[in-house]
Amino acid sequence: MELDSSLSSGLLISRHGETTDNEMGVLSGHRQVGLSPRGYAQARRLEVLLRGTRIDTIYTSDLRRSLETGIIVSRNAIKVCSTPLLRERDGGSITGRLRHEVDWDKLPADVESCSEMMDRAYRFLRQLAPGNILIIGHEGINKALIAVLIGCSMREASYQTCVKEHCGLSYFPVRIYESSREAV
Repeated sequence: MELDSSLSSGLLISRHGETTDNEMGVLSGHRQVGLSPRGYAQARRLEVLLRGTRIDTIYTSDLRRSLETGIIVSRNAIKVCSTPLLRERDGGSITGRLRHEVDWDKLPADVESCSEMMDRAYRFLRQLAPGNILIIGHEGINKALIAVLIGCSMREASYQTCVKEHCGLSYFPVRIYESSREAV
């Protein structure tokens, strides 16, 4: 698969490479978990896929798994900026639990809400400068970014490649205008 190297402006959104927590179905939340061997291989494949694509800046969360993926993809040739705005959902008391043990319809009060995540996504998007941007996020924040970008719910955004697959990639041809800092 090759991407069009003439992309002039837009957002490429990807999910970090797989971790051992992901392999075991453990909810990592804000824990500092690194990539597994499979995750490193996924990040290297993403780097190969993106070769020749103009990317002005790579944004990652400040969590290790996202930052490691960004560094691999950058080949030390593209600026990598990390920000807590792109962190995974704050899982509160469900962090460290197995995904299948959680009642997703009745989350504890200490778990970050969808509206809080969408607010974080909106604040991140508002501060972007014009250009071709690669975002390497997490399942939850990627859903929130997409929901804000296309005006849907986080549940509806769940079906994008950059949400479901580790190092999956989705492209959004948005224009970011210097005067308003609004993604349109």
